[in-house]
Amino acid sequence: MKRIPTQDVKQRSRAVSQLFQSYQPYDHKVGERQMVLVTEIAHDGRHLVAHNKSYDQVLLKDKEGLMGKMVEVEITSAGKHFLMADIVEGSLSAAPQLPSPLPQGAVSGVPEGLRSRTTSKHARMSKHDMLQFFLPVFAGALFVLILRVLGPAVGQWL
Repeated sequence: MKRIPTQDVKQRSRAVSQLFQSYQPYDHKVGERQMVLVTEIAHDGRHLVAHNKSYDQVLLKDKEGLMGKMVEVEITSAGKHFLMADIVEGSLSAAPQLPSPLPQGAVSGVPEGLRSRTTSKHARMSKHDMLQFFLPVFAGALFVLILRVLGPAVGQWL
């Protein structure tokens, strides 16, 4: 394959860069009010990251107690890959169908008694904790096994 001259490569690269910089995909959303779910802390540590129903990234000023909550916001500005917004006063919604978020660093699915224990290699589960943790898994597996074995027989009776 023939090599393209450097000047042509630079010209094409400038044209593509200019095209990329020319459009702003979120400008039409400035001024809108939207409901968003606050999900995480932004990398800069000064903003919270939220997402609207289109999963657009919305940045909010960090406020205590917003993590995991639905809030109404007004979009104030837009960038290439994000929206900036202010919280509409009095719009805090606790989203009662959702459980409250775990503390930072906590692992979901681990019984409450084990969350506070050390994670060193010497930490041991008690028999009670093991039973509490593994019994639902074992019961589910046993149920599936019984259905597979007895399923055809039960189907004949019906």
